[in-house]
Amino acid sequence: MAAKSETSDISNEMRKKVQEAFLELKEELKESCIVLDDIAAEVINWTVGFELLVQLTNFPLSIYTISSFGDDNSSNHSFVDSCNKIVFFLGDFVYAYEETIKRILSLYPFKECIIYCSLSELSHTLHPNFKKLQFLAIKPFGAFTTEFSKIMEKTWKSKAKETRGLSPIVVISHFPALSFSLLVNGIFVLNNSYDTFPNTKVLSESPRSGDENNFPETPLPLLRLIHTLKNFLSFFNLKEDLYVLGNTSKFIANQLVNVGKAIQSANASVSNMSEYESPKTIVSLILIDRTLDLVSPMLHSDNLIDRIENVLSGSNGSHYTMDRRIDMSIISKDSKMVNPDSINLKVMEDNIPQNVVNLSGNLAHPNDKLVAGLVESLLLKKEKEALNEVRKKIVDVMTKEKIPFAMPKMGSVNIKQLVSLIEVLYKENQFQFYKLNNFLQINVGVVQALQSSSNSKWDELSGIEKILLLSVEDKSQSLLSRIIELMSQSNSDGTPSFTIKDIICLSIMIFSLVGDGSTAFEKRELDLFRELLLKRIIDLVDTPQSLEGWLGMELLHRLQALNSRTDKSSEEYQYDKKRLVLEVEDRVSDLISYLKDLENLRSSMVEYKSLMKTGRMGSTYIPLVAQIINNIFDPKQTELRDLEHVSSNTGVGSYLRSFSILALKAKAKPSDNSVVIIFVVGGITANEIREIRDSFKQKTVLLIGSTSLATSTLMYQLSLNVK
Repeated sequence: MAAKSETSDISNEMRKKVQEAFLELKEELKESCIVLDDIAAEVINWTVGFELLVQLTNFPLSIYTISSFGDDNSSNHSFVDSCNKIVFFLGDFVYAYEETIKRILSLYPFKECIIYCSLSELSHTLHPNFKKLQFLAIKPFGAFTTEFSKIMEKTWKSKAKETRGLSPIVVISHFPALSFSLLVNGIFVLNNSYDTFPNTKVLSESPRSGDENNFPETPLPLLRLIHTLKNFLSFFNLKEDLYVLGNTSKFIANQLVNVGKAIQSANASVSNMSEYESPKTIVSLILIDRTLDLVSPMLHSDNLIDRIENVLSGSNGSHYTMDRRIDMSIISKDSKMVNPDSINLKVMEDNIPQNVVNLSGNLAHPNDKLVAGLVESLLLKKEKEALNEVRKKIVDVMTKEKIPFAMPKMGSVNIKQLVSLIEVLYKENQFQFYKLNNFLQINVGVVQALQSSSNSKWDELSGIEKILLLSVEDKSQSLLSRIIELMSQSNSDGTPSFTIKDIICLSIMIFSLVGDGSTAFEKRELDLFRELLLKRIIDLVDTPQSLEGWLGMELLHRLQALNSRTDKSSEEYQYDKKRLVLEVEDRVSDLISYLKDLENLRSSMVEYKSLMKTGRMGSTYIPLVAQIINNIFDPKQTELRDLEHVSSNTGVGSYLRSFSILALKAKAKPSDNSVVIIFVVGGITANEIREIRDSFKQKTVLLIGSTSLATSTLMYQLSLNVK
């Protein structure tokens, strides 16, 4: 298909441009100490691979994560003293690491410090820390880099053990190549915006587009996303033609226009200065609020990447990262988990190719075509098809490498069969283990996810979700009453069959599902739901892990302390309990309020009011993002009534157009441009990506982007803590 080929070509060009950006740093990185934050590490791992970084520095043991410098203990950084230069790659604001950078510079005798940051000069001038610099009455373009460099150099001079006879130099450079990860062809994530989540309310001080000086106080996650998205577009010389669906997306779009105007103004006022090249290609950028459809992230889908992302821990120990930690001990008792405080890179010698071999597995291997192709299959195929692909790839590899094995029986693939094949591949030829290490990691990850999800009631919850989706139009029993019934079910040992996290995720799913405002749940049901939730929290029936993402550790610890007290009959205990109950009641009330917001979030829409579409097989859930793509490229759809077009034009022309805004909306369509980017603010699921790709048959180049790969755990944490 032409579109697929063109999308692949653009993806290859994108990856090549990022590689070129790093190659230009070859001389600066040579024999340097390199320090990465978690965001930069993930971007590099997904887009160009750590192999490139190792080649450029020519000193692999001097690559560290910034979190490994968490205290003054330098024993874990034995190679730092042999480096003359330290280079930071940061995906977040430089201000986020100000104290850590000061500490590092005061501990080691470097001659030079270079900081490459994904975020621009302009974005830093809008950071609250920069705004505190009151002594800068006039803050010209370049003021941030100048002032921050001075602060670092001053710290260095006053605290460094020695500087080898030279005055220390600190250089800060904008490096937009750190803005995103390219997962597979045509699919990208802005890694530093993982914690951005749309608000269900209309954002206050929503900026008007076209005013370069109109930058209202913006929460850091949103500020980071707005400027990272602009960096991404500008890095590839793209000019955005904006369409939005949702309050937060509209806020972002207006700010993108304002940022563009501010950049133009800065470029015009400073000679020979350009943070961005002039855009050459106009692309339709469609921004969609995740909160308009929270059904898909809560589903236990038949997609292997969804399963892997949901049940395995992140590579840095959390769910706020795309990559997953794969325990290779399933095939090798000698395998050890990599220390999260350092990047353990091993370069193989002798006749083994010079690959980076990591015995702690992960999903990202962009330079291994076999593995990258397998990851794409896991992402874009249904689970059964993907498992057949996994088995076929293993058999093909062993046949090619002439490894003796018993041909597995055809038919359904099971865990035992995959484990047997993987063990043969490892045990029969240790050389192949290193040569095919990356390939083995993905296969072990599949097995691990299948094993872990069987213990986490994945299939049982999937069945419940299917019943709920089929019961939307059932008037005899409400969806909420079905969830209340689940709350009373118990295991044989008396523990609840479903955790509070399970219950809340199912609740978010059904309230979002009926988000057209036509189905209001009865007050008595909501009151009972509230009462049952409150009791389970106060009595600490659930595990701490199930409650932590919502309540937070501080409140959870106080609940645990209350439940462990022995003076339960005392007045002091009753007083403390009453205060704590009131606090928990507030949290539960906030949850109910949030669910009610979801219940009405699409009520004003015309085309996307319902997520259920009627077909020959009855009503079926169709993800909002898939509906939008289908409508955009439907030749019969002459007008997109719910998508709002945000013009980047300002001045008299814009004023005159306001008199014919309806005509403008009818005329402008995202399909007018040859490249379309659909971007979900708040995360997109692997299953949604698959559905979009399956239904997309156009010649237009379609890029799919988001702030994260959405999982139920991530959505549970973000949606209940959104500010």
